[in-house]
Amino acid sequence: MHISHAVTLFGLLATHVDAAYPIVPNTGGVNQNTGERPDRLEINGFASKGGPAWDLFVLCLKDIQSRPQTTIDSWYQIAGIHGRPYNAWDNVKRAQGAQAGGYCPHSSVLFPTWHRPYIQLLEQNIWQCAQTKAKSYPSSNRNEYISAAVTLRFPYWDWVAQAALPPIVTQTSVVVNTPSGRTTVSNPLFQYSFQSSSTTGPRTSDFPGTSAPQAYRNTVRTPTRNGASNHDAVNAALKRNAAYLHDTTYLILTQTNNYAEFSNNGYPGSIQGYGSIENPHGAVHNAVGGSGGHMSYLDYAGHDPIFWLHHVGVDRLVAIWQAIHPDSWQINQRDDFGTFSIAPSTETDQTKLYPFSKDSAGTFYTSNDVRDTRSLGYTYPEIRPWGKSAQQNSADVRAAIQRLYDPNNNLARRHNHKCSKRGGAGSPNPSDRVGSLNPPPAAIVDGKYKQWTVNLEVNKFALNSSFVVYFFMGAPASGTEEWLSDINLIGSYPCLRPMGDDLPEDLKIYGTVPLTRAMLNGMDDGHLKNLEPENATPYLRENLQWRIADMNGVEIPVTSVASLKIFVADQEVTPPSSGSNHRNGGGEESSAYPVYGKATAHLSVTEGKPGSAEKGDDFLHKTGAANRETPEKPGKHEHPEKQDKPEKPDVPKPDVPEKVNQSNNDANHGFIVKGIYRRAVVSQ
Repeated sequence: MHISHAVTLFGLLATHVDAAYPIVPNTGGVNQNTGERPDRLEINGFASKGGPAWDLFVLCLKDIQSRPQTTIDSWYQIAGIHGRPYNAWDNVKRAQGAQAGGYCPHSSVLFPTWHRPYIQLLEQNIWQCAQTKAKSYPSSNRNEYISAAVTLRFPYWDWVAQAALPPIVTQTSVVVNTPSGRTTVSNPLFQYSFQSSSTTGPRTSDFPGTSAPQAYRNTVRTPTRNGASNHDAVNAALKRNAAYLHDTTYLILTQTNNYAEFSNNGYPGSIQGYGSIENPHGAVHNAVGGSGGHMSYLDYAGHDPIFWLHHVGVDRLVAIWQAIHPDSWQINQRDDFGTFSIAPSTETDQTKLYPFSKDSAGTFYTSNDVRDTRSLGYTYPEIRPWGKSAQQNSADVRAAIQRLYDPNNNLARRHNHKCSKRGGAGSPNPSDRVGSLNPPPAAIVDGKYKQWTVNLEVNKFALNSSFVVYFFMGAPASGTEEWLSDINLIGSYPCLRPMGDDLPEDLKIYGTVPLTRAMLNGMDDGHLKNLEPENATPYLRENLQWRIADMNGVEIPVTSVASLKIFVADQEVTPPSSGSNHRNGGGEESSAYPVYGKATAHLSVTEGKPGSAEKGDDFLHKTGAANRETPEKPGKHEHPEKQDKPEKPDVPKPDVPEKVNQSNNDANHGFIVKGIYRRAVVSQ
């Protein structure tokens, strides 16, 4: 018997027994001369195009889902690595002193890199299946399928460009060409069905407890009372979070320069930075799972097929950030939580990414092994590094981001605030794409503008279950079930935790939510004169609100979460000189990004409210905000039409007609003062 040990001097890490299950790079389709790798493709285009690659993908995904749950490379076993059922996968057992949870490191510097071999494990199984299945097609089209199988990779969901469910994942069945001809099959992207004789849910021995997913034999998304996925409600939630997802992700890609800060929400960051990729990632989990859906629970999320489209999308954003910042690789962070196989410790680029082995001898992957996606045999459409220097590749990727996620759209309203309907069901509508809006040129004067944010710190384990902090501009609906699609929602910040034992009592996580779009709605409605602090801070004090609810939709008093610390800041920004079309004087795409300047904290906005950061709080010192505070006192904001009698703005009514054909100058009247505009951000 072969035994491979991976232990520290203190016996803290996992042990791997017997021959390991190797996760290997996909070499098919790799150009040995140029180094070119096949792309992982965007799911909407991939599904719409159809053809041999799509047929093989669907059929092989179905094959993996149908494998017996006891098989190591079945859907059940692979999905269970992330969380439940807390079993040892590939004999990589629970480490001494580790918590009883899944293998996935959340709020950890290993968060991005751990998911790479995890996704590769599923992609590898699909690829291997496709090689065999392609050969079973009739001779008339066999070579076409064999060729498609070689370059097949797992697709991604780009929720930044369009925050709506890919239509393909909402369809119960799909038509594909099989070796026996065109056939309608159950759609493996719609749900996963647990192989259980129970009529009330999956095997209780693997999934103990009373959490909502226990009630379902299939994975569900924002389930109805009848236990069916409510995709209209999911799309409504994604639509209301779209501006947050777009603006946050763009700012992370362009403003965050430190890999540790980018990688996870357990890093405190800086008032001059922006935040981590883990935060919008969590917001998507919450929007899709809703109250009671599998995606809302870390222990169960991996079983929903959309989890994989989502995480390939996250991996793409990580790869894009890495291409932009090729020299940033800070992996040295204390993790007081750990995983099923890693006890609380300081994690580095040499920490083993359990339970994933590179070979049958049990040589575990490390972050260094997967730093470059090319080492695993794939890339993404925006990243074409072969034949280029790192600097040229960085410039090309920057230009792609400018093209895909227009930075000037941080200054535009995503859709008119007044015409939104509280709690209305959403649908994938191309007009809702954030990137489809034209930027308002009048918003930039003398080459500068201001952005605002709200920042937060909170104990991830403040409650006995996961919970969400919701931010609103105005009062939210009375029912928590409406908060994710509320007309006043700015953004949501999920605090996701596993349900195992031996969890730490205190693990601080951090986040940032953009405010500027919501404040522009206030300007459109005539309630805010401009975004200068003398008007913006009292306006925010009157209108910015936050609430907390658990994943079952039960509201939690903010005072019950004593660790919550929130403050507001603004920051001066110089946009790219190339303007909204991202072209330089020579007609070529510009790779310039905005230049982010001094940030200033405005404690008066939240002063005295439950959850407010106060002078002297460690959070303010960790982010550098303690040295960037303004002295202003709380007060009434100056209403543009009634300067002699300030009044509290009304909450917009859902039935007010939408303003149409509004010019850029009208839409931004009063927005620029002395050539500067301010973007609002809330931190927690």
